[in-house]
Parts: sequence; C-alpha cells; structure tokens
Amino acid sequence: MRQKLAAGLICLLWFGLFGCARSEPAQHFAPLEVQVMAERTQCGQLAETPNALWIAEKDHLKRIFDRVKRRQIGGSAPEWVESVDFKNYGILLVHMGRQPTGGYFLEYVPGHAHISEKTAKIVLKWTSPDPDAVVTQVITHPCMMLKMPKAGFDRIEILDHNGRLKAAVDLGQPKSE
Repeated sequence: MRQKLAAGLICLLWFGLFGCARSEPAQHFAPLEVQVMAERTQCGQLAETPNALWIAEKDHLKRIFDRVKRRQIGGSAPEWVESVDFKNYGILLVHMGRQPTGGYFLEYVPGHAHISEKTAKIVLKWTSPDPDAVVTQVITHPCMMLKMPKAGFDRIEILDHNGRLKAAVDLGQPKSE
C-alpha cells in the first residue's frame, strides 16, 4: 500500500512540475536611451491629472515653453531646445498633474527604460511629501522632459516605481497640448 501511495505522489509531483508547463513566448526587451532635459515644479497648468505629451518637432517644443513662460517671471526656452536633433529624437513631457503643495516631483532612475513589443516603457519615481512634512503652501505642476529616440515604438507608457501605469501616449494619434 505504501509503495502505491509513494508512486502516486511521485506521479503527481512529476505532472505538477513538468506536465502543466506552459510555453509562453519570451518577451524581448531592448534598452531605451533616455536623457533628462528638464525637471520643474512649475510647468504651467498643462493638466489637472498625470499625463504625457510626445513632442516631435522644435516648433511644438517652443510653443510649450512659451505657454509656461507666460506664467513665470523671466522664463524662457532653455538653450538646449535649439540643439535637439528632431529628425532622430523627440521630447517626452511627463506632467505629474496639479499638486496641492510643494514637495512633489518626478525622478528618472537611469536604466529604467526599455522597448517591448513596440511599446516604450519608462519608469519614473513619483515622489510626494510625507504627510507631516513642512512644505510650501503653493499649488505646483511638476513635470519632466525626457529626450528619446524616435524609432522602435509606437506607444509610450509611463509607470511609477511600483509598476503602476500613470500615463500613456499613442504616437499614431495626435494629442493636444
């Protein structure tokens, strides 16, 4: 009786380990070159909630800076705007949305961007102040601008450091400013 029970358990273990194995296609991840071009706590009232905007040409980028500049004293487009090679690169504007105080910001951790199945995935650290932190009492609109190559993807997903989707951009569909 013990031999039959042992043989039965071995068969169950064998089928459990090898009999139900699924063959899922391996996902291919290609690293994505990302360069932080700007980080700001006041990006203008571009959105109430987190979002992203793909900027594929210099004139569009200048219009974005003009909108922000109108809300700031002495604000102007930085010098790097003129040097971006828009034939090969674009700028991803990630906006954290309207925040009730200071202490909110975005941070890119190098090496946390890749392309998988025609989707660029970028992980950003979304930081908010501790509940008991002393912060400025001003409404902020934090954002970050990332320079990325234009090739290899038709969708961009921005994830927080816990893997939650915060914003997405489909490059085939125009998105308003």
